Amino acid sequence: MRTSLLPLLAAAALSPVFAQTAAPAAPSTLDKLWSAATLYKGDADAAINEVRIVGRQHIDWYQFRNGSTQDSDFVSRRTRVGTKIQFLKDFTLHVEGDLSLEVPHPLFNKYTDAYVKWAPSKAFALTVGKQSVRFTLDGATSSNALTTIDRSPLAYNLGFSEEYLPGVQVEGDAGLWSWKLAAFSSGTADRDFGAFNAGTIGFASLGRDVSALTGLQKSSLRVDYFTQSNDAQNTTGTPKAFSRNHAQGLSLISQNTQGAWGFDAELGLTEGQGSQSDYKGIQLMPSYSFDKDWQAVVRYTRVTSANNNGVSFARYESMLTSGKGDRLEEIYFGLNRYFYGHKLKFQLGVQHSRMIDSANDGGAYSGWGVTTGLRVSW
Repeated sequence: MRTSLLPLLAAAALSPVFAQTAAPAAPSTLDKLWSAATLYKGDADAAINEVRIVGRQHIDWYQFRNGSTQDSDFVSRRTRVGTKIQFLKDFTLHVEGDLSLEVPHPLFNKYTDAYVKWAPSKAFALTVGKQSVRFTLDGATSSNALTTIDRSPLAYNLGFSEEYLPGVQVEGDAGLWSWKLAAFSSGTADRDFGAFNAGTIGFASLGRDVSALTGLQKSSLRVDYFTQSNDAQNTTGTPKAFSRNHAQGLSLISQNTQGAWGFDAELGLTEGQGSQSDYKGIQLMPSYSFDKDWQAVVRYTRVTSANNNGVSFARYESMLTSGKGDRLEEIYFGLNRYFYGHKLKFQLGVQHSRMIDSANDGGAYSGWGVTTGLRVSW
């Protein structure tokens, strides 16, 4: 009798320990703060499932120098606010606007996202409306989730002149595979939805998880491809067109993680039509995470154009020179401090850029730049 009671007594003694271990951690102050963005959360079978305020505030300080010329400033890099409404379980309405705090008249700049998405399963989703075109490594990454302060010159030159285009996209996951098919307008961009007054962009993406093949913790390969119809209105309009006049473009992307190490690589090619130049680009980006809060990143980018004056600077170098060139090389050293994941982080970037201008008409550049950025998103 005494022997049979021992397991019961042991279980009774240890049960508070296991109960205490299994208890979920209490929400942190940041958890409570960010949860305030959820205005309503209903049952799964309700007509309205969730209503959230979404947005971002990105603030930069930069200092760049090219020879004896330099420029520095604090800028509001991105200010966006909108809402996401999940309804009928499988549907999402996302409307978000970009605000111009640097030039407050007018305050409203444009709509970024304005779409309805139907996602009945992981295998299939349909999105209709103004949405991001996920071409290139950085182009497919939200500005909230970038591990560098800004997108690379490869994404800037080989991608589209506007990040958000009106169109229709279907996508899904099937085992180790992921896919996307889409059609977008290359017409005139404006503050609202945009116009369908030019050509059409067809987009396809196919990815595969290759972790089992490489033996790495996480490893994937992806190919992105787009084709654009030849239309005289492709690059016209006020304030500007959605796209450059590319005939087609291809991006090959590899993303890998092993423990604290990461390594992403990309090779991109585009073919121009009309006066638009052809481009070639490569991007190599190793990273190391010291822990969940600190991360170091290095990025090397090289972009060349077939024509003179085909390559543009990505961001702050253009404050020092309005010229272009035919070969741009950039090396970026970054340090990221995550306070609440990508939702609240501080980034420091030091980079050197070198532009070769064969036409010798004002695009030559060789200089260092420093950028710090505060990224807040909800």
